[in-house]
Amino acid sequence: MSWFTRLSVGAKLFASFSLLLVLMSVMGVVAVWKMSSLNQNVTELATNWMPATNTANFLNTSLSDYRIQEFKHISCEEEADIDTVEKDIARFRGNIDTHLKKLVELCASPEEKQILDEFNAILLKYLAESEQILALSSENKNEEAEAILKSTSLEKYRALADVMLKEVNLNVNAGDEEAKKAMAAYATGRMVTLIVLGVNIVLGLGLATWIARWFTKAIVEVDDISNSVASASQQLAAASEQLSSGAQQSASSLEETASSLEEITATVRQNADNADQANQLANSSRETAEKGGAVVAQAVDAMGEINRSSRKIADIITTIDEIAFQTNLLALNAAVEAARAGEQGRGFAVVAGEVRNLAQRSATAAREIKGLIEDSVQKVETGSELVNKSGETLGMIVTSVKRVTDIVAEIAAASREQTVGIEQINKAVAQMDQVTQSNASQTEEMSGTAVALSGQAEQLQTVVAQFNLNRDVKQPAKSTSYAATKQPATKSYAAPSKSAKRKSAPAKSAGRRGEELELVGAGAGHDGFEEF
Repeated sequence: MSWFTRLSVGAKLFASFSLLLVLMSVMGVVAVWKMSSLNQNVTELATNWMPATNTANFLNTSLSDYRIQEFKHISCEEEADIDTVEKDIARFRGNIDTHLKKLVELCASPEEKQILDEFNAILLKYLAESEQILALSSENKNEEAEAILKSTSLEKYRALADVMLKEVNLNVNAGDEEAKKAMAAYATGRMVTLIVLGVNIVLGLGLATWIARWFTKAIVEVDDISNSVASASQQLAAASEQLSSGAQQSASSLEETASSLEEITATVRQNADNADQANQLANSSRETAEKGGAVVAQAVDAMGEINRSSRKIADIITTIDEIAFQTNLLALNAAVEAARAGEQGRGFAVVAGEVRNLAQRSATAAREIKGLIEDSVQKVETGSELVNKSGETLGMIVTSVKRVTDIVAEIAAASREQTVGIEQINKAVAQMDQVTQSNASQTEEMSGTAVALSGQAEQLQTVVAQFNLNRDVKQPAKSTSYAATKQPATKSYAAPSKSAKRKSAPAKSAGRRGEELELVGAGAGHDGFEEF
């Protein structure tokens, strides 16, 4: 049972009550099972064996009535009496058939079927002989009819009675067996129910006693521990308060030093940043000037290309002018030849004239374009000279900017070295400040935790005192005034704005610790004990 002792309280209670419920369920299942068996036996008795017994008795009675009517038929002398007897015979014959058919329907075993088959075979012979007797009686051969009735017919009747007695005994015995089964099922169900009920009672009392003892033992141990915790928490609160005061003073002094050093670091860092920015601007100016020089050089090359292209265009225009002049001459010759041709060359003369006009217009346009190209070439040469001068000027500017950039780079390097040195000092002081702040915050948390622990120990004592443990349990006394009312001390020094950020995290941690303690000790009743 070592595994059972390792279970939680809820699991133990659940397992105990589950066991009781299982036993009660077993008792219910057995009761229902036996009731079902009892119901089956009673149903079999009521729907089969008893109706079969009654039907067999009815059949036997109808057979006796039928035989009586046979004797009456022989003894009757009046026609009216004979008709009445014959009607009764027919009625009793119908009753015999009805009861026999019902017995066949209620047949429940091969043995019973064999009995009914035997009865039916004898009955057929008996009824056949009965018809012979009635026929002789109708012919007034009463002596012969009576002789048969008292001899062979009587033997068959007695055989039918014996067979029907077997049927009755069979059904009566089967009914007795069903009744015995029903009584046995009732006795078994009652015995099992009483046994399971007794086990439930004994087990329930045992579990109740065990649970009561276990809870009493646990509460006594909790009571002892809560008294020890209450005493230790008060001592811890006093010690942590003293430690918190000293840590706060050290943190205040170191924080002021860290704040001043941070201001110096910020100033040096600003100077270094300014020097870096100046260096970046100088580098940017130098790069811009170098790009300008490159652009000017490209412009000079482009102007040269334009000048060379313009000269090529002028040569092409000259060629076009010469082609136009030759075309004009050809058109003039064509006109002369057309004039010689007379009327037949008139159309050709018109075409030649148009070609001549077109050649003259091409020559005029070529001369105008040539003039424009020559003017453009002169202007391009002038622009090239100006661009060359601009390139020389930009080269001088680039040289000056390089000298300024070198000087600013030296200043920036020196500023960075100063910044690195001061930042190392600042980091060391910041680490010292952080450690001191953490110590101060932890001492405050420890003080607040001790106060909260003391209050919760008192609440735990109050909760435990509500249980009657059959021993002298003193009502928990109130702690000292500071333990009941003291809250975590706030810092008495003014924290600089920059270092206040470093102190925010421990403060939040203290807040969370307070919330956890408050949740654990929430409620002074049974809810508080359940949470514990």
